[in-house]
Amino acid sequence: MSFKPDKKENALIDKFLDHLWLEDGLSRNTLSSYRFDLYNFSNWLNKTNSIFLENVTKSDIQQYLSFKFPSSKARSISRSLSTLRRFYRFLYREKKITTDPTLCKYKNLKFPNHYPKV
Repeated sequence: MSFKPDKKENALIDKFLDHLWLEDGLSRNTLSSYRFDLYNFSNWLNKTNSIFLENVTKSDIQQYLSFKFPSSKARSISRSLSTLRRFYRFLYREKKITTDPTLCKYKNLKFPNHYPKV
């Protein structure tokens, strides 16, 4: 992971991850996955639109998901969307943004159940 968001964005991501750890008790691996997803999204925003995480629109999220779709599995895209939803709902609750860009009708991605082989 060579890209790192600027200080302000990194502080937002850290605050979000601290919140998840304190409130939900998520594991280190889960928090790393959230950080990875947010860094990837921030990197994509920086390269394509030159905007910050706080200025994202529904359209930006849709473009990002369509960018990821050809090269990612449904599970990965679903996790990215889940990460973005939690992140933007957190920012909205903390009054860092005035509207939540994930409050649109994204259909839940369906993928087969994954059970360990016995």
